Amino acid sequence: MVFPSIRSVSVLLTALAMLIPVVLVACFGFSLLYLHFKQRYRFWSSRDVPYLEPTFPVGNVMDIFSPSMHFAHLIEKLYKQLKGRGDYAGIFFFRDPVLLVLSPEFARTILVKDFNYFVDRGVYTNERVDPLSANLFFIEGSRWRKLRSKLAPTFTSGRLKAMFHTIVDVGNRLDQHLAERCVRLQRIDIKELLARFMTDVIGSCAFGIECNTLENPNSQFRQMGKRMINLPKLKSLKVFFAMMFPKEARALGIRYNDKDVSEFFMNVVRDTIRCREEKGIRRDDFMQLLIDMMKPAGAGSGEALTFEEVAAQAFVFFFGGFETSTTTLTCALHLLAKHPKAQRKAKKCVRSVLAKHGNELTYEAVTEMDYLECVISETLRLYPPVATIHRMTSQPYQLPNGKILPVGVGVIISNLAFHRDPSFFPDPFAFKPERFEDKAFGKNCPSYLPFGDGPRMCIAMRFGQLQTRLGLAILLRSYNFTMDESDFDRPLLIDPINLMHGPAGEVWLNVERSVDVVSLGLLWIYLHFQQRYRFWADHKVPYLEPSFPVGNVADTLKPTIHFAHIIEKLYKKLKSRGDYVGIYFFRDPVLLVLSPEFARAILVKDFNYFIDRGVYSNEEVDPLSANLFFMEGNRWRKLRSKLAPTFTSGKLKAMFHTIVDVGNRLDQYLAARCTQERRLDIKELLARFLTDVIGSCAFGIDCNSIDNPNSQFRVMGKRMINLPKLKALKVFFAMMFRKQARALGIRFNDKDVSDFFLTVVRDTIRYREANNVRRDDFMQLLIDMMKENGAGNGERLTFEEIAAQAFVFFFAGFETSTTTITCALHLLAKHPAVQKEARKCVRDVLAKYDNKLSYDAVMEMEYIGSIINETLRMYPPVATLHRITTQPYQLPNGSILPEGIGVILPNLAFQNDPDYFPNPLDFQPERFSVKNDFKNNFSYLPFGEGPRICIGMRFGLLQTRLGLAMLVRNYDFTIDPAEAERPLRIDPINLLHGPAGEVWLNVKRIVDM
Repeated sequence: MVFPSIRSVSVLLTALAMLIPVVLVACFGFSLLYLHFKQRYRFWSSRDVPYLEPTFPVGNVMDIFSPSMHFAHLIEKLYKQLKGRGDYAGIFFFRDPVLLVLSPEFARTILVKDFNYFVDRGVYTNERVDPLSANLFFIEGSRWRKLRSKLAPTFTSGRLKAMFHTIVDVGNRLDQHLAERCVRLQRIDIKELLARFMTDVIGSCAFGIECNTLENPNSQFRQMGKRMINLPKLKSLKVFFAMMFPKEARALGIRYNDKDVSEFFMNVVRDTIRCREEKGIRRDDFMQLLIDMMKPAGAGSGEALTFEEVAAQAFVFFFGGFETSTTTLTCALHLLAKHPKAQRKAKKCVRSVLAKHGNELTYEAVTEMDYLECVISETLRLYPPVATIHRMTSQPYQLPNGKILPVGVGVIISNLAFHRDPSFFPDPFAFKPERFEDKAFGKNCPSYLPFGDGPRMCIAMRFGQLQTRLGLAILLRSYNFTMDESDFDRPLLIDPINLMHGPAGEVWLNVERSVDVVSLGLLWIYLHFQQRYRFWADHKVPYLEPSFPVGNVADTLKPTIHFAHIIEKLYKKLKSRGDYVGIYFFRDPVLLVLSPEFARAILVKDFNYFIDRGVYSNEEVDPLSANLFFMEGNRWRKLRSKLAPTFTSGKLKAMFHTIVDVGNRLDQYLAARCTQERRLDIKELLARFLTDVIGSCAFGIDCNSIDNPNSQFRVMGKRMINLPKLKALKVFFAMMFRKQARALGIRFNDKDVSDFFLTVVRDTIRYREANNVRRDDFMQLLIDMMKENGAGNGERLTFEEIAAQAFVFFFAGFETSTTTITCALHLLAKHPAVQKEARKCVRDVLAKYDNKLSYDAVMEMEYIGSIINETLRMYPPVATLHRITTQPYQLPNGSILPEGIGVILPNLAFQNDPDYFPNPLDFQPERFSVKNDFKNNFSYLPFGEGPRICIGMRFGLLQTRLGLAMLVRNYDFTIDPAEAERPLRIDPINLLHGPAGEVWLNVKRIVDM
């Protein structure tokens, strides 16, 4: 056996003697530390706050040492454990008490209602060694308030619009980058690609620098971005220590950003400021706004920003802007790849909105993509980049239980836990963008807090949403995103070390450029329209800038505005531009006439260049459309010359007694009903009266519509005027796209309407020929033109041509005169003095003719003529005149209009223009009196003018004058006081310009004593 020497024993005993005090001190220190923690652990119990029993020394955050759990998930776990304990509960971070908010209502109290008690976030900052930490996210108290108020105007709609084109430029580079690589299916780390895209966006908007990270993944900005996000474990431990023990960390000089990272950003900001100041450069970006705040004039109230403060704000804008939006876009695309139905709906949303905006990515277009907003909102619910919201008491705060929280107590709101709580979001782990289709839901829901809430909510929220939505729109417009089957059921792994709540490592998706027939078709249409939209510029004609695809007539899509009022609106807007201006009807160029003098040139002087109206007709399927109104070219000339003698004074006198007979029946009808004042729909009554007049003059048939409102002629008249919406749409399409409508066989008149009129004409001709009957009416004149000796020069009329002329005489004759007399009586009811003068005129003239209605007597009633003229000025049934170039025409500027260009003369606009008719909205029949000697300078065109003036004008005026004379002679018309101030509402769907719905007046027979 070997025994130790005396010397070695002596050394051992000396060492033990020295170690015992160290152990005793350590034990004493540990005991003090334990007692200190235990004393701290009584914090919540002493304030009667429910709490989770802590464990020395970690408190309630033991899981923080787990290498696979993100801090936000740790807090979510605690939330689930404590949720049933009330609005809040106490927990401990190591030794420190922290209030965990358990209800959205109390969260709103902390963030909004009682914000002044919780101004600060309580996160670590150390400006002395890390000047970039003096940014809006970290700073506290009055410094934060001042800086926030300075920066708040930075993210207004106007400022965002100014930066929008910068984001679009980078987005286009992203599109080009992918287009070169994804013609075929390509597997891409979408997270890395989007980080590079967002680095370029923020580099451009925050620093005004072309980072070019998309093409160069090793650019300095990208490397610095990675350094800030992918923290080494030792750096993560330092940051964690600083968050837990800020005082101690400040004493140790711990910094968030490594020195070389800080110096890089400080140098970038310094160089940017120097370059702009030396070269006088200004840009629409965040950096420019910060530079302006360095100057007293641009700082608003308070002190100007220092260089360090400017650098700190640019830094946090870069860090917060690129990483949060990268995370959101990455998660959104990952979710859409998993949910192809939602991806298709999102694509449809993008493409349909872009089609309305000329396929251009504008600020307005992107903000209109509602379903994309739903996708992004739902992504932020599932994967909020900032998944816990931190506050700290900045002054003593009284809890709802009456206890006081001292200054410096931390508060955590687990927005991630709220977002995943089925009490607030049913089926919370399912991806359902439709949750947010009600826009008010996301804004008013206290459990949805991806950007925080209250005065300290994310200041750049709107910018972040804009760049995220734009990025998603660019990608979905042109690319399909899928994932491998093996990845389909795997959840997105969250990086446990990253301060942000985002995906760990790479996120691989399959990307393929989508080329579909619909997109190509839309692109072709867009390019075709854009080419057409150069027409007026090429012809050096002043024009109104068109919008795809409506041109300048977007209001035609509104169900409340008549086409004539759209043209009048354009006339008022463009009147000062000269005698004419170019506009576009969808894709087609149309010349809008702006002066009566140029209207005279079109209608009279240069008529041979503008013979045709250019309205749609299709004789093949609709033989009644082969009428004088629709016909073109030589066929129109020949038929017009044949029909012109139809409306001579002699022919009108021959038909006069027929109109009087129907007028007498109207008088009898009213006499039997209006001995006492009676409220009547005067429009419907007049339509029945004029149906009988035209039925008798055009077809020689007693329609009896006055007594039988359901007669066949009246029913057909209604069918022709009151178009269903689908029929109105067809007619509108045919007017806009004549060739296409003809190819599709679209017809104006329904087949049964055509068959009815063809049968009536056939039966009338057969009856008259079989019984040798002749009548003084329009039909007899047409029948005579079927015979060789009655055809005059040229060919005889065919049966179909006769039927077509009889039809248009019926349609135009009854509806235009109905409109005119209805409007005249409505105006007279509103102006009883004028009505009284009209009645005196009628009676005075009839007294000279033995009180008998004769042709000469009616033509002598000058004041009735003035009333009708003034009514036609205010309410012309045909309120726009249409022509089309039938051969190339040289404009006054020397440019040549090719054949087929539409021309519109806005007669309603002329007639409502105070330059031609002072006080145009006033009813003043005296304008047209013999005394005032009205000279028509082509500003008054209710029937058109020139060779294509309305051929039935004289007949129309005759029956209107006679009808009005008979009515005001024997009846008094008044209007209810409640309706007296209401304007006459115009039917927006009717092709003619007339009243909508019923027109009710009070009617009473005048009994002379």
